[in-house]
Amino acid sequence: MSEHGSELDFKEEDYIPSEEEEEKEGKKKTKKMSKKELKKLIEKVGEGSEINITKFLILVGRLTNPNNEMDFEDDGKENVLTKNKVINNIIKYFITELPNVLQLKMNSIEEEQNKSNNNLIKRYVSILVRYIKTCEPEMSNFIFYNIEKISPLIFQFNNFTEIILKLSIKTWSNSQEEDLRQKLISFIKSLITKKPKFTIFNKNILYQLFKCRKRNEF
Repeated sequence: MSEHGSELDFKEEDYIPSEEEEEKEGKKKTKKMSKKELKKLIEKVGEGSEINITKFLILVGRLTNPNNEMDFEDDGKENVLTKNKVINNIIKYFITELPNVLQLKMNSIEEEQNKSNNNLIKRYVSILVRYIKTCEPEMSNFIFYNIEKISPLIFQFNNFTEIILKLSIKTWSNSQEEDLRQKLISFIKSLITKKPKFTIFNKNILYQLFKCRKRNEF
């Protein structure tokens, strides 16, 4: 496996740097949010409001960034963003529900709208990729259980697709959960079909993994 092992290594150039807009946002203090305000934000996101989707992505980006300590404005207001259960629910909504909203926007036929939606999708996938790389295995597995509904967004960007491919193969190789392994196999097959340029890359790595695991799952 050594001759292909380097293809599974991760380097800084695997990741697209944060957009200037995101960097500026990261320096600002986060506004406190009440339960009512959070509920209203998510409702607007579900309705496809671009402004509110952007706000939600900025929030998730901060919540999932291990290098960013949340600095809240000192205004004496109620704040649900310090509660672990609320944070987990926000992240799960980001993984399970927001992809459906973004896919509807991705299918927009208006050219200018498509450009705007593409920026939203790019920001979404960028946050997702960074989070998979840094989150706990339990949450990483949760993402991969839902990877098929997210894949149409990932496939819009070749660089992110390659990163997710590497992560998928690593997870498949290490996991003992049969259901998760089957999900990943299905995703990798879909990727090979829809992204022919990765076919040789995939075959080289998968051959070594299958040889190592001595399993015939393809």
